[in-house]
Amino acid sequence: MFNHLQRQVMDQLSAVYSIPNDLFVMDDSQLEIKEREKYFQEMKVSTHEYRETPLAPTTYDYLNHLRQSIAVSSEVGLASLLPCPWLYNELAEYWRYQQSPQPMYNRFFQTYAEVAASGEKQRMMSALNTVADSVNKEIRQQMRQAFVRSSFYELHFWQMAMEEEGWQQ
Repeated sequence: MFNHLQRQVMDQLSAVYSIPNDLFVMDDSQLEIKEREKYFQEMKVSTHEYRETPLAPTTYDYLNHLRQSIAVSSEVGLASLLPCPWLYNELAEYWRYQQSPQPMYNRFFQTYAEVAASGEKQRMMSALNTVADSVNKEIRQQMRQAFVRSSFYELHFWQMAMEEEGWQQ
């Protein structure tokens, strides 16, 4: 879902601004999807089980926020999408020299460390600044608000996973 939203925004923005359509390395290479499939196999989670599991409330709200931001404009959509890969880059840089007692976590962050080393974060920041410099004050404020809200959802996304959040029955 997230990759689809990234592609939608980048297709729109690259037609207007001098920013590359492949800004999101993870989207372009599909590394995340390939790695997730490996983890599901290791944890014995079937494709059917994955697809039939309802989104947790925080994920549901986060995706709705992203869709709403993209509906406002591709510029606001870009700002809403960047906190996720930016945070993953930061975490990967931190965990690059750390070891988790859970080997799966080490592999997870190693995947993102490779992306972080590619300079993706700098390209994202540059693209965001290029777009922000090209829009009016109102759009820039909407971009700021979307970025802050996505950052909020990113924090709660990780918290949701730790607490194994689900819908109340």
